[in-house]
Amino acid sequence: MKFLLSAALVGSVGLQLLADHGQIKLAPPALNLGGLIVGGILAGCGWAIAGFFPETALGAVGEGRWRTLMVVAGMLVGAALYEEALPLLKQTVLAWKVLGKLSIPSLLGVSPWHCIAVFWGIGVVTFVWCEYKHV
Repeated sequence: MKFLLSAALVGSVGLQLLADHGQIKLAPPALNLGGLIVGGILAGCGWAIAGFFPETALGAVGEGRWRTLMVVAGMLVGAALYEEALPLLKQTVLAWKVLGKLSIPSLLGVSPWHCIAVFWGIGVVTFVWCEYKHV
């Protein structure tokens, strides 16, 4: 958790700096409730069963934890199955409800930097709590 959270915190600042300086254009995809719900359930179940999220599984392989190769193989099989099922998914789950291109800053009418500051505050509190609880 701390690995992913630290990557998200640093990445949020880096991406926003690049966007502010015109180096990249942030273009979030349309919010799709069907994909979000079904994808979230599948990702959560996979995380619970495997004990790893995709990024941490690859990191674990890099550390020499060879049992996580099964997790990586499962990710590849899942990606292949998704690609094969995509035409059907576009007609069903992915057509449920598309809300358009939304972002938290646009919904709140604030600068992205305000949201990043709140995100960092929550992240720091989370890190402190994890250290306190020895997680």
